[in-house]
Amino acid sequence: MSSGRTRGRFSLPGSYVRRIPDSSQIYPSFFRRRSLFGQVTSVGDGDNFRLYHTPGGRLLGWGWLPGRKVPTDRKELKERTVHIRIAGVDAPESAHFGLPAQPHSAESLEWLRKYLLGRRVRAHIYRRDQYDRVVCSVKVWHGLWRRDVGLEMLRAGVAGIYEAKFGAEFGKLENKYRIAEAIAKVERKGMWGLPGEYESPRSYKRAVKEDAAASARAGTVAAKPPGTVAAAGSRLQSTVSRTTTRSRGGGIVVVGNPKTTARTSATKDSPPKPPISRYNAPVPKPSTAKPSSPPPSPPKPPAGRRK
Repeated sequence: MSSGRTRGRFSLPGSYVRRIPDSSQIYPSFFRRRSLFGQVTSVGDGDNFRLYHTPGGRLLGWGWLPGRKVPTDRKELKERTVHIRIAGVDAPESAHFGLPAQPHSAESLEWLRKYLLGRRVRAHIYRRDQYDRVVCSVKVWHGLWRRDVGLEMLRAGVAGIYEAKFGAEFGKLENKYRIAEAIAKVERKGMWGLPGEYESPRSYKRAVKEDAAASARAGTVAAKPPGTVAAAGSRLQSTVSRTTTRSRGGGIVVVGNPKTTARTSATKDSPPKPPISRYNAPVPKPSTAKPSSPPPSPPKPPAGRRK
């Protein structure tokens, strides 16, 4: 028996009609060889979205056969969609992971939502990135034309070219991407019309992280007390907590060594003494005790008589 599914004269391998629920089911053998067809269920940022894989599309009953409908409830879609990162472009960063939003990020996000949300797209797989997203070039039908989403984003000025030392993916469209970005810059479309010098999302994230790290270091140095005072305070609190306890009536009862408690109280009230060195060592006082007298000599024996 054949492992594929036959529709008329066409035979499809089973792996091509199997639904892929998430990016963990996309293997390296898919890279640059396979594509995913499905419906966009959500757009979370200006350059990525969630795709519900519908292999075969309407030809295999998606959208009209029982059990072949795309869920609309967020709970039903949880862990059942593929996270797609649009290849070759980089949109302004939205506010997430503790970072503030970059200028024009809301406009880029709204543009992509209007352009993709609820539509059926085809995503050509390149690779998986460090965030477990699948980097793809994305095609969508608008009117009578099938358009490249990344190229349309560059033309509209809602994203720039993804610049990195390695990992940038363009397929065969890098020249078209760069020409579209250059034209958008000249015509000051979208984010290129903002005042000031443009800062790429990559540079923006790096600058924000460096500023946060510098602020944290400065705050730590300013707020840190002298080490000796901090250590003495912690030792004093530890000693008091060990030598006291609360009774049933609410009073404080000493349960430790009273001498230790008294010494701790005296140390707490009196100022700290400077360390002893050879310059401030105490001078020994002269002794006032009288020297002891020598022991008495034994008595002489009586003299004998002469003969």
